Amino acid sequence: MQACEPLKHQGVYDFGQSDMVANIRNAGSQLSMKQGYWHTPPADAIFLHRKLGGLYLLAAKLKARVDVNKIFLPYMTE
Repeated sequence: MQACEPLKHQGVYDFGQSDMVANIRNAGSQLSMKQGYWHTPPADAIFLHRKLGGLYLLAAKLKARVDVNKIFLPYMTE
């Protein structure tokens, strides 16, 4: 859910000012400490994660400001 923050944000999302990476890293660290939680994710999930992460990091480096929700809205279904 946290990784979809730019998609859910109404209006222009400022990738350069976002703290989403730190929040996800902290949440992941907390989950990894829980006994019995860790498991290897499916390969398709890892692939998708890498692609989305790379796009996010590129947008953050460029300090992009994009209305992501508006771009993806025609493709979202309820």
